[in-house]
Amino acid sequence: MAFINNWEAGGVYKVFSGDVTGSEVLDSAVEVEEDQRFDQVRYVINDFLAVDGVDANERDIALVAAIDRAASKTNPDIRIAVVATQQKIIELAQHYSRLIEDCPFQAQLFASVEDARNWLA
Repeated sequence: MAFINNWEAGGVYKVFSGDVTGSEVLDSAVEVEEDQRFDQVRYVINDFLAVDGVDANERDIALVAAIDRAASKTNPDIRIAVVATQQKIIELAQHYSRLIEDCPFQAQLFASVEDARNWLA
């Protein structure tokens, strides 16, 4: 598995590693949003720093955005931090942000987990 969803007090810290596919990014979102703790989630950190490669495209990210938009109707108070330094991941994160602009979720891109946590504090 190329991701681990770590539940924390108030949120989820997702760590992606190795080679990640669009399906795995989608699976990580579904796993959180189907969980009974989802209503208490206030943040999600998507840490892509340990990723070697990404086999995902804009269509994959559109699917993630679509399920996130639906989930925002249940819990609109989530802030999403994407931590990445690879250009392809940054571009996909920017595409995601554009797709959820009119969604209650807030999304921001960071180069370090520390910066992401500071934004969430």
